[in-house]
Amino acid sequence: MELGCSSGYSTLWMSSAIKKTKGHIYTTEIFKEKIQTAKANFKGAGTEKMITLMEGDILKTLSKWKNGKLDFIFIDADKNQYLDYYKLSFPLLKKHGIIV
Repeated sequence: MELGCSSGYSTLWMSSAIKKTKGHIYTTEIFKEKIQTAKANFKGAGTEKMITLMEGDILKTLSKWKNGKLDFIFIDADKNQYLDYYKLSFPLLKKHGIIV
């Protein structure tokens, strides 16, 4: 999971890393224009099927998370809310999962 995808640059790098494992990336973004850019970038790279972009506030997304435990969480959003993101993300990690 990636918290804050902006235009999707980091998401695309992560998607190239998980192709062999057939993994899936969940990413979040709140700003509509960035969402449109990211979606276009995912489509252009042919990775849109391995990426789910969740639109809206990260704290609400994490509070309502129902997609199981996560292997990896990359926090790259509003720096002032990192502690809040961490507190909500940590319980979502699998044993031996990683937060970056």
